Formats: sequence, C-alpha cells, structure tokens
Amino acid sequence: MKKRIQIDGVWFVEEETIEQDFDITYTHQACSGVFDFMVLLTEDGAIMTDSGSVTAYMNGRDKEPEYWDNVEWLIDVRDGIKTSFENDLSDLQLAELQNLLIAAAEKGWL
Repeated sequence: MKKRIQIDGVWFVEEETIEQDFDITYTHQACSGVFDFMVLLTEDGAIMTDSGSVTAYMNGRDKEPEYWDNVEWLIDVRDGIKTSFENDLSDLQLAELQNLLIAAAEKGWL
C-alpha cells in the first residue's frame, strides 16, 4: 500500500521520484542551406576531431535527413577525392558541402 496522508479532507499519495541519470553532450555546429556539420566536445570544451558528422537535408529541412559520420569520407569529399556517394549530389550541393567542410576544417573541427 502506498503512503497516504489526508490534509483538510483531501487524500494525497506519496509519489516516487525519478532519478535523472544522463550525460550532457556538448557540440559545435555550422549550418549551410542543405547541410549541417557538427563536432562533439569533451566536458572541458576540447574538440573531438574524430567525431565530426554531417546532417544532410537532401529533400528539404522538413523531411527526414541523412546522417553522415564517416570522418575519413568527409575529409575525402572536402579534398575533392572522388567517392562513390558524391555522384548522388548535384554540382551545387557538392560545392556547398565542400565549402562547409573547408570552413569546419579551418576552425579545427575536422
């Protein structure tokens, strides 16, 4: 039976408290029209350069995005090295993605 108490004719039942055990994730993010680049930070604010990822809104920002988190592939795309997936991008999208990745690299994020 749960613990109950009556105050001024109203019964109250003791609630169980829920322990909130979660970690906060710290990030830096840069956005362009179709792509968002994100990199994780450690608790002391250091950049985890191997954690870079891109969220690609290929069909618009109100549709389901794609997530690309292979840092080696992102570096190859940035450097203009031919990859198998970039054939699915228009020239304009590829240029936008490369510009975003170059900007992230200049910040030391990639």
